[in-house]
Amino acid sequence: MKTKIEAAALAVTVCLFFASATCANAGVIYSSLNGVTFDDGGTAFGTFETDSTNGVILSWDITTTAGSKFPGFHYDAATSTLGYYSSTKFQVAAIANWCPGTSCLPLLSLMFDDYLKTPGVNNLRLDLSSFETSNITYDSRRVASGYADSQSVPEPATLSLFGLGLAGFWLVRRRKGEISSV
Repeated sequence: MKTKIEAAALAVTVCLFFASATCANAGVIYSSLNGVTFDDGGTAFGTFETDSTNGVILSWDITTTAGSKFPGFHYDAATSTLGYYSSTKFQVAAIANWCPGTSCLPLLSLMFDDYLKTPGVNNLRLDLSSFETSNITYDSRRVASGYADSQSVPEPATLSLFGLGLAGFWLVRRRKGEISSV
């Protein structure tokens, strides 16, 4: 009887352990822009988060610096709004009352080679689909280089399943007498 209980506990523990391993990619993809430069010498840096199940942009905090064509801007939920997005592209546009003066209203468009819902290195498209522009003066600058480094952030449920799996292994080993009580 005791052996059957231990075998059942071990089976449940193994199932929970493997369930936690397969769920690790569910949740949020955290991406950081790296080496992003524009053709006018300006740069871009910052982070954005996407939902790993559908690629929806959840948040963004991206700053562009001044170059010869454009003054740069700080894009986040307080100063800009999410415009168009797809599985490989998103745009953020400034909210009018956050733009200094009347000569800007910038829009940042970033398009990547791969889907935004997969972790790893994702290069920016260097054709006309990645750029920053002004909706008023129509000045624009193209992205000349850069990529996003993306990592999966496990959901709390995944971490809980992993913890249960480890606790189960500890319990089975303790009952077998392999771990002395503390």
